[in-house]
Amino acid sequence: RRGTAPRARNEGVSADSYSLGARYYWNESRSARVNVQGMSFSDGNQRLGLDAGITQRLWQEFTHYVDGTASVYVGGNSKDEDRPYFNPKAEAEVGGSLTYGAVLWRHYDKALSHAATVGMSGYGQRDYGVKPAFSVAYGQNLDWTDRFSVAYGAGFDRRPYDGEQENTVNVFINMSWKF
Repeated sequence: RRGTAPRARNEGVSADSYSLGARYYWNESRSARVNVQGMSFSDGNQRLGLDAGITQRLWQEFTHYVDGTASVYVGGNSKDEDRPYFNPKAEAEVGGSLTYGAVLWRHYDKALSHAATVGMSGYGQRDYGVKPAFSVAYGQNLDWTDRFSVAYGAGFDRRPYDGEQENTVNVFINMSWKF
């Protein structure tokens, strides 16, 4: 099922996820977002989280920009932590990130842009204290027409889970086709 962690799936636990979010734009340089997400696990556990943030354009010149983002997250689970998947009773994170982006090439509706993001935060989990978290990501976006685009990139995260620092590498590709 969508949203189920691989560790849970390997133990025969499935989950359904849901989320509801909103974003408000003051203008093209400032926006705020809020998102509530949840998961219902087949073992009876219920996960609920709230994520909010604000993004501000800090610098812009021609095709280059730098955005700053401040964010906060709080969440928790209804069942005890004795699960075959990451299941903190209560957790919170406060952090910020900087994103540098630029348009590398443009020809009418076609454009290639890229962005690099570096983020730092403090992550706290009940019974494990607060520890630092770090992330870095790079991606490109190719707008081939006004109806078709492809985004791709990779990222690295270092964050604590149950008091131990863990590294995660991720790769993504996303195609959008408006019809």
